[in-house]
Amino acid sequence: MNLWLDIINWGGGAICGGGAGTAVAHWLGKAALEKYRAKLAQELEGWKAGYQKALDENRIRFSRLHLDRARAIKKLYARLASAEDALTHFVAQPEDGRLREDAQSRRVEAANFYQRNRIFFTEAECKLIEQCTDWNLEAFIQAQASNDSSGYSAIARNSAALQAIGVVTQSIPELLRMLNREFSKALGMAEGHGAEEAP
Repeated sequence: MNLWLDIINWGGGAICGGGAGTAVAHWLGKAALEKYRAKLAQELEGWKAGYQKALDENRIRFSRLHLDRARAIKKLYARLASAEDALTHFVAQPEDGRLREDAQSRRVEAANFYQRNRIFFTEAECKLIEQCTDWNLEAFIQAQASNDSSGYSAIARNSAALQAIGVVTQSIPELLRMLNREFSKALGMAEGHGAEEAP
């Protein structure tokens, strides 16, 4: 009988010892896993913070570019509106040299501003801006004042010059509306908000 008791004690001890060993191994493994998870969570938080910082820097950079674009649009809008006003006065009284000089200088001012800030405008805007700032009042004046030997009358040249200036005077309001819409977009305003108001 002692033999069976010894076998049971020895087997039970081995089973209990094995169970205790397994429990200890499980507990140690779980502790190591938790430590590793904590380390990964900490690294992940570092990556998240770095990503958020880069995202914020890009937002700031792009919001600054949008603001710069809005400022360029606003300044060009003002210069073009001023040139349009001067051109309208000149066309009404083309013999007034003072009005001619004023219209020409305002056109040059708008064209020069555009050239320095061209990067802020789309290709479609650039095309229309160039069309609206590429007019020459000297040709208009010369057409008004002269008549050449071929019989091409000053009236015909004047008509062609007036037609060219008419295209510009029609294009400028279209461009101003386009710039106004782009100004609203650059500031993040809803489409159509302030569509008839100057920036």
